Amino acid sequence: VFDAFPNPFGEAIAITLGRSLPRGGVLQLYDATGRLVMKRSLYGALLEGDQLNLEVPGSLPAGAYFMVLKSGADRFYRPLFRY
Repeated sequence: VFDAFPNPFGEAIAITLGRSLPRGGVLQLYDATGRLVMKRSLYGALLEGDQLNLEVPGSLPAGAYFMVLKSGADRFYRPLFRY
């Protein structure tokens, strides 16, 4: 339901929505241990094809991550890697 580019990522991640989210949602980034390391609320309606740019804290180490997009009862997951 969403694509993340580039993967692996560096200082930023571009998220492109694959479907509309009429109620907005929340993007969460978890490290490989399941610890929440970043969260961004998405307010208002979002349309299919909308792009969101997330700046990633420089203190976030290289490694494996999981991005979760929550909207209402829906949950969508994407594995990501930081170099």
